[in-house]
Amino acid sequence: MTGPSVAIVGGGALGLSTAWHLLRLGVRAVTVVEAGPSGGDSTSLSVGVIETQYLEPLQIELHWELLYRRGASPAA
Repeated sequence: MTGPSVAIVGGGALGLSTAWHLLRLGVRAVTVVEAGPSGGDSTSLSVGVIETQYLEPLQIELHWELLYRRGASPAA
């Protein structure tokens, strides 16, 4: 096998996206190392990505209620 070999630590959104893009660029030896299920750690807890999609006051209020009722602890 020729070309670089790449190991990516973390199978969340960033790790898997990086692996996918490297494969598209022609890197054929890409290994993703993840301790648990893919997207099970910080990716699943990253509400900042979701929050930026809600710009209208009603959308923000509805999403806040959903988080509150599901037991998430809102940031102070």
